[in-house]
Amino acid sequence: AVPTEAARGKAPPGTDKPKFRVFSNDAGEAEWIADFIAKDLAENPDRTAHEIALLVRSNANNAEQRLAPFFSPRGLRIRNE
Repeated sequence: AVPTEAARGKAPPGTDKPKFRVFSNDAGEAEWIADFIAKDLAENPDRTAHEIALLVRSNANNAEQRLAPFFSPRGLRIRNE
């Protein structure tokens, strides 16, 4: 068996409901994502940036361009692979 880690954290399966957010514009979405990641890293000092992945369905270069202005001021870097 391969050990896995679920995004639901420590909640038992089926008890943690997914959360969806709707943004009125790309800038609001990018700012929220950058704030969420920066806050998560600050609150979890044992976590490192390479443990965080942001998946995009398509046009990763476009997503990178939209996120970069919000990531940089928070000391976050983007690695588009």
